[in-house]
Amino acid sequence: MRRCRCLAALWLLADAAGAQAPELPVIRSIGFAGNDVTRPAVMLREMVVQPGDPADPGKIERSRQGIQDLGLFSSVQVRQAPVDGGVALTFVVVEKWYILPIPRLDANSEGESAYGLSLRWFNVAGLNHTLRANWARRDEEKVNKGESTSYGLGYAMPFVHDTPWGLGFSVGHAETPITDFGGYTETLDNAGLALSRSFARGPASQGWSTTATLGWNEQDTEGATAPAPYGKAVSVGLTASYRDIRYHLYSEEGLAYSAGVNGASEGLGSDYSFGSWRASYSRYTLVGERPHQNLNFFAAVASYHGGPVEHQSSAGAYGLGGTNTLRAYPGDFVVGDFYYYAATEYARPIVADWLRGVVVAEAGSAWADAGSSNSRVYASLGLGLRVRFTFLVNVEVEAGLAWPLDGGEQRFFASKV
Repeated sequence: MRRCRCLAALWLLADAAGAQAPELPVIRSIGFAGNDVTRPAVMLREMVVQPGDPADPGKIERSRQGIQDLGLFSSVQVRQAPVDGGVALTFVVVEKWYILPIPRLDANSEGESAYGLSLRWFNVAGLNHTLRANWARRDEEKVNKGESTSYGLGYAMPFVHDTPWGLGFSVGHAETPITDFGGYTETLDNAGLALSRSFARGPASQGWSTTATLGWNEQDTEGATAPAPYGKAVSVGLTASYRDIRYHLYSEEGLAYSAGVNGASEGLGSDYSFGSWRASYSRYTLVGERPHQNLNFFAAVASYHGGPVEHQSSAGAYGLGGTNTLRAYPGDFVVGDFYYYAATEYARPIVADWLRGVVVAEAGSAWADAGSSNSRVYASLGLGLRVRFTFLVNVEVEAGLAWPLDGGEQRFFASKV
């Protein structure tokens, strides 16, 4: 009997607490302000509320963050106004600059240099499409290579007509003078088509997705003494990816990982066979009480098998070293058909949020193939500064010094992150 009385009392208390809980108003409308370019549909698909839903503060904030995670805005705020029968939501955005014509002038301590022009057009027609075009002249300062010329064009269309499907394509061409065999010209042409599918259960740009690719590339040689070319390959690939990253203007939080395979078969539109697989992982963690203070981790592994006969005696498909991997070593310092790489970095604002100091610890190696072994691990430690331009889409640059942990000389590095 006493147990029954206790249960009855608990039930009455719970019922009273539920009765006293305030009822959430209903969202009657959703509007936007400040989006001179961006179409409402682009933002609506990143939201987890819609007209008729209760005005849940948590879901409204998740919707605001979902819009900000697009990376297209330097500010996203939400306003609520009472209306008949509920509230009206207005998401106020400040758009970034979307068209970035960037003159290119690169140089490093190995004597390599490049110049050209890159055009990046984000949010084309307000649909979050991306157009990339580039033209460059590069001198790798290699004994057997002259100054190369390359150009390319790419276009990406996520969520075509507000469906979970996306499309993309790219084309490219490069010409390089070679002094071997009495001198000849090597040309490389490529084209690719990608079809993606989102399986997101919340904001459309987060969660699981898959991408199927169809690629074509051809290596040719021109000149009286030129060696036989590798020929062409038509490849197919499949990648599965997961993304759950919050964009906080000056920092990120969350994780992303992916794995994929790619290959071609001789006789099926290809002059040779090859296969490759790859996997990558990234985690961004906010630490401490200081905003935009990050401890991040990155890892990648890949393997390439087969290829044209000439490839078997070449350096390899992958290289480590340079401005973004193993910063203390020259570009492609270690190469092979199998590689792994891992890095940990700590970043903290200095004076202002847009300027962060960074410490980067890296390790990795490469060798002939996954079946062989290279016990040598290359590691480096770097110190530098990063600057993020929040009025531009996806622009952050870094510069600093890095030291190889095997006792070599320090190196200067500078690049886009």
